[in-house]
Amino acid sequence: MKIQGHIVVRRRAKNGNDGKPGDNGNPGKDGLPGCILRQSEWVAGVEYRNDEALTSGTRYLDIAIVTTGANTFNAYKCLKTHVSSTSIPVTNTTYWQKFNTLQPVYTPLIMAQNAILRFMQGNQLLIMKPDGKTIVAGLVGGDIPFWVGGETPDNASVYFGMAGNGQLAHGNISWNEAGDLTCERGIFKVGIKKIYRKVSLDKYTSESFKADLTTGLNFVFTKNTGNDTHYMTLPTSTDLDGFDSEMIFYGNPGAVMISGENGTYPFMYNGMSVKQIKIGSFPRRLHLSARTTNQYPSNRIEWWIVNTSDFTLQGKISTGDYSYVESRYYNSL
Repeated sequence: MKIQGHIVVRRRAKNGNDGKPGDNGNPGKDGLPGCILRQSEWVAGVEYRNDEALTSGTRYLDIAIVTTGANTFNAYKCLKTHVSSTSIPVTNTTYWQKFNTLQPVYTPLIMAQNAILRFMQGNQLLIMKPDGKTIVAGLVGGDIPFWVGGETPDNASVYFGMAGNGQLAHGNISWNEAGDLTCERGIFKVGIKKIYRKVSLDKYTSESFKADLTTGLNFVFTKNTGNDTHYMTLPTSTDLDGFDSEMIFYGNPGAVMISGENGTYPFMYNGMSVKQIKIGSFPRRLHLSARTTNQYPSNRIEWWIVNTSDFTLQGKISTGDYSYVESRYYNSL
């Protein structure tokens, strides 16, 4: 018996070389730009838009704000373009969707994009540098509602107070609630107009009265009746340091004796200490300049007589100390 069969021999194929890379594909088309968010307070009669379904052109998505309190509000996304009306309020869920405070779009409503403006808790609007961290100005609900140039009103270069006070240039220029201006540096390029208050001495008898310098430093004193002597007292508080006071005296003859409320010698005349100033025949002018004293008692100012040529020293007490100065050509009646 003959047996027949087949023997199959298989050879392992050699690895072939990699093929050449194919050509680069064409760039894909640019994606559709996102909608432009527009935020505004909801009012009736305004077209609110939702252009999310549009595939071309400028697309808008409106966000309506409804204020609920001094520092609170609700935000709503427009779902369908429409003209607002009382029949389509923001509570209509066909046209509006209310945001919750955790949604990403809610944050830009509180923090303006690019970190320029930021609403903070505590009734504050803070203006930031481009770094989004450094405060450069603010609006708040406190005693100083507006400031510029610092993170707080305390270190700001400019601020305006609720009461009317304020400062410029880091306090080199400042004013109080009454409008009294203080300028620490610089030169005034124009003249300063003085305002004089008119005070009648006729309403005073020979009793002493204190000149009120809290609402003005310049006076015109008039006297039309009698020749009795009047006695005036000037304040010597250190708050007056650096101020000038000018007094004009008109009217009938009759002396006016001026003293200081604190200090034995409240006046200086060319370096001489003086107890009183005696104004005689009218009209007369007295120009005084307040400077902090270095004499006892020290917590006060001295009034230096500026127009010294209009006065003469009288009543020498000791070297450098005099009883008074009197206006020249004093008419002693």
